[in-house]
Amino acid sequence: SVPSVASATPGQRTERYVCVVEVGGKQYDFPLRTVDAYEQCEPGSQWSIAINGLGDVVEAKRVE
Repeated sequence: SVPSVASATPGQRTERYVCVVEVGGKQYDFPLRTVDAYEQCEPGSQWSIAINGLGDVVEAKRVE
């Protein structure tokens, strides 16, 4: 059998920025809207996060 190859159309690229933080041994990830926000998510940085009842991050802010 011959494998099929999917073709891509140039110009239809999407990027997704995600920051992962650890709180009490549990990891939480949350999307970031801009590359500038992503650049703030450095290893060892401190964040204040709000988590809803489902365990999703609903608010995140870097603490200086």
